[in-house]
Amino acid sequence: MLQTNFELGIFNAYFLALIYFIISILSSVFKKKNKSKGVNHSKLKDDDFFKVIYWLSFIMFILTIIVSFFLPIVFDSIFFYIGIVLWFIGIIIVSSVVISWVKTPQGKPVTTGTYKYSRNPMYISFFFAYIGIGIISISWVFLMLVFVNIFITIIFVEYEEKTCIEKYGNVYKDYMKKTSRWIGFPKL
Repeated sequence: MLQTNFELGIFNAYFLALIYFIISILSSVFKKKNKSKGVNHSKLKDDDFFKVIYWLSFIMFILTIIVSFFLPIVFDSIFFYIGIVLWFIGIIIVSSVVISWVKTPQGKPVTTGTYKYSRNPMYISFFFAYIGIGIISISWVFLMLVFVNIFITIIFVEYEEKTCIEKYGNVYKDYMKKTSRWIGFPKL
């Protein structure tokens, strides 16, 4: 049932990816406005494994964007409805992430909104939205790229949390004890 038809079109999958991207980039805009909120990966940039994971993640993300330009949305399928629900869940979560960033005071880790339930809601929103896009376009190629990106992200989060501990110390360690890394999974 999963197939991949490649063709350019106005309402291809990139349209949904673009909406997600615009909403998610708002958190970066607010991070720049409030510089102390962002996580500084500068110490990890000397770690070769971190570099590989970072660049693999970036390349996989760019590949999903490129492929999305050639994937028509399949409206006349049950997969459209399943995928659009998943995509909307991702949009709702990423919107909550942006709101949490805005409400968090400078120098404090973000722990409100969806951050009460997961230490990584931005990534969870990406998972939902992009799996939804893959289902909407009925593309095994897109879904494969997304699942590889999810795997890489799971590894990347380990490194990212180390920088959060360095930046926020015991406050972040206490947060880690109260909040699971991924919704529905035991606290790590």
